[in-house]
Amino acid sequence: MGGRSVPIGSEGFATRRAVYAFIDRRNPAEILTQFNFPNPSVPTGRRFETQVPQQQLFLMNSPLVIETARKLTHSEEFLSQTSDELRVATLYLALFQRPPSQEETRLCLRYVESNPGGASLEGPASTAQSQKADEAARRWWPRTPSET
Repeated sequence: MGGRSVPIGSEGFATRRAVYAFIDRRNPAEILTQFNFPNPSVPTGRRFETQVPQQQLFLMNSPLVIETARKLTHSEEFLSQTSDELRVATLYLALFQRPPSQEETRLCLRYVESNPGGASLEGPASTAQSQKADEAARRWWPRTPSET
């Protein structure tokens, strides 16, 4: 608590609360500009909300996300698991703070089996239950311009 502010994206930021982030008014961090951070020089009562594909692409290629995934899959807890089911459960507990459902575990295992080298970008074929989940997720995830 307290102390000097640290730039977002630096090693020191990983151990600090966001309220202690250093904000450069002339050159804000790229992650802030991608996600509707208000102009720090002007009082803002409410933030605008947008969800665009560029935000997803930014996160997918973000060093923060890549490094977090690497640390999760190289952690002692993940590596010590004896089966893929336990590895899936470990990741779900770390990411979502809940165990995966049977359907989620099955989908993850199908993806890993169909992509042993980790090079494929294709997910497993959808089942009726996962199609319902996809429809529910569409309410929360950005739509492409052709869908709006």
